[in-house]
Amino acid sequence: MYVTYCTYTAMGYSAVPKAEFARWSAMAEQTVRKYTFDRITDKDITRTNQRGVCEIIDLLYKDAQPGSQPVVSFSNSKYSETYAAPPTLDERVRSFMGIYFTADQLWRGF
Repeated sequence: MYVTYCTYTAMGYSAVPKAEFARWSAMAEQTVRKYTFDRITDKDITRTNQRGVCEIIDLLYKDAQPGSQPVVSFSNSKYSETYAAPPTLDERVRSFMGIYFTADQLWRGF
């Protein structure tokens, strides 16, 4: 486990309730494993990496909450409006990965 609930709260994060933390932490860990090609282990994870995992935990949790999706278009009779789509969840995760993980950790090379 990359981040415990104690570490999560000690770093100032609080979006995920303790009862649901194990599920969201596991999802964030699998996401990090996917992007780093399993280069991060429990033994060599840095404090900065842990902060990135916490950001992803919060991001995944908040994205799954009802009403979290912004309105991108609406119509009323003959009138309609469409707004620019916000970044996708994957784009936001990639952004955090680029901030909290090094190029060596993210590089897919041989």
